[in-house]
Amino acid sequence: MRDISNLTSDHLRWLAESNHKTLQHIDLSECVRISSQGFCQMAVRCVNLQQLFLAYQSGVTNEAMKFIIQNCHRLKELDLSGCRLLTDDAFEMLLEESDLYVTHLESVNLSGLESEISSTMIQELLLRIPTLQEICLGVAYDYNDATAILDRVNGHRPSFYLDVEKCHTICRMHYAPLGL
Repeated sequence: MRDISNLTSDHLRWLAESNHKTLQHIDLSECVRISSQGFCQMAVRCVNLQQLFLAYQSGVTNEAMKFIIQNCHRLKELDLSGCRLLTDDAFEMLLEESDLYVTHLESVNLSGLESEISSTMIQELLLRIPTLQEICLGVAYDYNDATAILDRVNGHRPSFYLDVEKCHTICRMHYAPLGL
């Protein structure tokens, strides 16, 4: 449904009500007429979502993100690039009670949010969500800032690396078992 300019919160509510049990993937990127309330209603109904793409949404607020985190426990992939109303507050719940909420989260795209989401929050997400495999910071994010986050996250044992070919994405390293 990406970039459907006529799609509104009412359409999203109808979609969520009629497909709530089976809907696992939805791309609402650039559907700019959906409100924060529309995303909250979707999150309450579509609890089986695994992939949610909300790039460049003006309706994605901290409140909407909290509803998504509280309700969409199977979420693996989340694209929030360009959602300029988000702040660190949107993700605090993940850090406080990550066992209760999005425990399957593997990939988050925060491209274009370098002014909105702090490097401290990015660091905490990487360190405290064990399923998280990557956070995309985007090419607009300063390379030096990205490597500084990486240095702090890795501490004494390298666990993450920066993939510049994937738009400054911080990725988790996977180690082979000893003896192989």
